[in-house]
Amino acid sequence: MHQAGLSLGGHFTPANIPVYTSQTLSVRLTGVHFTRFTQVNGYIDYDQLVTCVEEMFSLREWVPPAIEAWLDLIQDGVTGHEYLIRYNVALMDPAQAFQWLMEARGILEQLRFRDPRTFQLILGMHPEMDDWDSNSYCLNTLLAQTRGFIDRRDPTQQPTVFEHDVTGVLTVCRNSSQHASRFLERFMVLILEFDFPALLF
Repeated sequence: MHQAGLSLGGHFTPANIPVYTSQTLSVRLTGVHFTRFTQVNGYIDYDQLVTCVEEMFSLREWVPPAIEAWLDLIQDGVTGHEYLIRYNVALMDPAQAFQWLMEARGILEQLRFRDPRTFQLILGMHPEMDDWDSNSYCLNTLLAQTRGFIDRRDPTQQPTVFEHDVTGVLTVCRNSSQHASRFLERFMVLILEFDFPALLF
């Protein structure tokens, strides 16, 4: 709508965004009036959208933290956050969210060699993962099994060594999904959410 040069100026309510029992969502534009898009009107639309979503949640339950973080991005005005808003894991089903995370891992591994500066910048955004391999993490048995895996072809017969930063966490998750957690992709995000909540949100 904004890309088409139009705005609602914040004049809409949750009644314009009904959610049906089939979990489908639609937008009703009856009773609303379009105005010319301006940056101010755009911000008003974003604020009102956040208010509507919060009202919709408050009718049934509290707003989950992941959705709150998503709404915060929208309330910032969207500009510059489009990718994060569109591909937020909070809006994906678990298997899709894990697949996205593994795609992000592949991109990060490419950056390690192609753009070391950006790679280090991304690592610096996750300092809480620098001690992930301490005993307080990997409580899930499938991840622990992956961490302790010993390749029979390895003459040293030592467990696989993983990086001590976020790339190590992602590699453990990738390896686990291919071996110990094979066919359990729909559960991997739930496992990560428990053991490494900061990784996803």
